[in-house]
Amino acid sequence: MSEQQLPTTISVNGEDRSFIDFYKAFASSNHGQKLAGQIRFGRFKPDSVDADTWKDLLGADVDNLRHEKLSMGIARQFVRHCHTPDQRFWKRSIPPEAVFTLPEQTILFATAAKHDEPEAILSDISYDQKTDADHAKEMKVMQQMLTYSLGDADVSRQILEILNDKKCETKLGRAFNAIERIGYLRTRLTAWDYSNCDDAGEELRRGLRSLTNNVLINQTQTLLEYAEIYPAVRTFLATNAERITNAFQLLYEDRGSFEIYAIEQDQNYRTQMETLFEGTYSLWTQRTF
Repeated sequence: MSEQQLPTTISVNGEDRSFIDFYKAFASSNHGQKLAGQIRFGRFKPDSVDADTWKDLLGADVDNLRHEKLSMGIARQFVRHCHTPDQRFWKRSIPPEAVFTLPEQTILFATAAKHDEPEAILSDISYDQKTDADHAKEMKVMQQMLTYSLGDADVSRQILEILNDKKCETKLGRAFNAIERIGYLRTRLTAWDYSNCDDAGEELRRGLRSLTNNVLINQTQTLLEYAEIYPAVRTFLATNAERITNAFQLLYEDRGSFEIYAIEQDQNYRTQMETLFEGTYSLWTQRTF
């Protein structure tokens, strides 16, 4: 499947609207402008590093507004690589769960374009810190924003069904969860790369490596499971395997990046996170690709 064959629009109240127009309309709104002024992963940013530098280092994903546009691109690549797998890494038939009809593709891309808009009101919360109450509040705001911006009950319902599927029990809920997790790891690998540069400085290096260990702890096991379902996930992990392995090895040997957990809570929490990291590292070494 070529990029040109993927849908670029969705029917909203009988009118075709492009996904990029969703992004542009929100970006020009007051909420969009507020989101543009916010950064993601701020808990890992040293006070000595300003927001613009943080964005320059880590790219679009750190900008709360541009993150949505990036997610749209990742979603498209996810579907493309699932439908046309890289034969180096996927040598079996594609499971039905990784084959998406045109309507399924369309709603996945619409979800990617809209999914983080509530953060303009509620602010961003890290994956490992978001509670069920936080999620419920976010979904309530999302429903209000979809009603206002789309006015199409059916499209809004489908987007909300995907975002509300916290347990990943539906086909599209799981697929969108995989897309988000690819995005998490993609940015953390950028952080990892820069943490190894000579000009990073000790404080910034520690923050970037804390950001890296956090995503390795929270995302690796599920991504490995998804790599058995989705050719796109397997390809992403396989092509980045050397970087991921290097990160695991160095962070295992140098535990300084785990100090953030003691600062945020206590030494017991730090120990728990180190134990989780060790278990995740073991799982990574047992992968079959």
